[in-house]
Amino acid sequence: MALIPLITRSLPEVKKRLAEQDSQLKHILINTRADNYAQQIYKKLLGAEVEMTIKSLYSADEVFMVARMCYWIKEYRLFYIYIR
Repeated sequence: MALIPLITRSLPEVKKRLAEQDSQLKHILINTRADNYAQQIYKKLLGAEVEMTIKSLYSADEVFMVARMCYWIKEYRLFYIYIR
């Protein structure tokens, strides 16, 4: 699945770019369809948890997940991943 390499390769680059700006990654906000298997990948790789479900947002229910990276942080930043 292409999603796993995308996440594992891109997050270190995101952290590096943020560090160049004296920032750090704290949370990752993810949204996907409620019936999308990718939810399990986000949970396993990032520790993301479903925080909210919006019924019939697009073609089906949409879940919003948050991965909290509290052990990385001294300053709040948000990185938004949107994959459809």
